[in-house]
Amino acid sequence: AFAARARAIYDRNRAMGEADAVSLGLKWNRRVLYGDIDPWELLLKTALVIDETDNSLLTTGQYLHALQTFESMVAAGITDPAALFAGLYHDVGKLLVLFGEAQENVMCNTHVLAIQPVDPGGTCR
Repeated sequence: AFAARARAIYDRNRAMGEADAVSLGLKWNRRVLYGDIDPWELLLKTALVIDETDNSLLTTGQYLHALQTFESMVAAGITDPAALFAGLYHDVGKLLVLFGEAQENVMCNTHVLAIQPVDPGGTCR
């Protein structure tokens, strides 16, 4: 059952086009979800999120996954604070499901929808 549900979510994710991505960006860009919040409290909220597409985590919350990632990095000898921070917070965007966003718009492995050239001034479009 888990695999079938994950496949359906992935299928909807892969059907997304550039216009869908732009629409989601407009929906969430600059939207304040929690206001002034302690970063640790934000990370703790990821315990409420289950990535229904991750067949290795299954029903493990994203908080435990973040701690596993962090511990794996430490065990591998990574000491750079920015890298360790990224290990803890890499999935914090998945909190959007708590605000009603569909799994297919938040979960799944990312893929490039389109690449636009960089203008001569160096600004990405």
